[in-house]
Amino acid sequence: MAKKRRLVWSDRAKAELRDIKNFIAQQAPRTAQAFVRQIRARCRNLLTMPFAAPMVEEVGSHTFRETYHGSYRIMFQITSDAVVIVSIFHGARLFLPDKIEDAGE
Repeated sequence: MAKKRRLVWSDRAKAELRDIKNFIAQQAPRTAQAFVRQIRARCRNLLTMPFAAPMVEEVGSHTFRETYHGSYRIMFQITSDAVVIVSIFHGARLFLPDKIEDAGE
């Protein structure tokens, strides 16, 4: 039987989520709170079938995957015991793979 994975947030992803919330809250504080809740729920859902999400083409590793919530790209890495949320950023932004830290095993 497969081991149950836990959800882990990188410091980078936590900071990016705070920045997203603060940016949206400038115009719509309630919307910002709801949006962050939705992103967190989307990330929790990754625990059920993380390999169903597409690979991050720029990285080229089967353990780096991505999903979207609205216009935001959520990148995560699958390890033997965790789904690590690595980065969350607007999909229109350029992604630089060398800025991503490998969660390792």
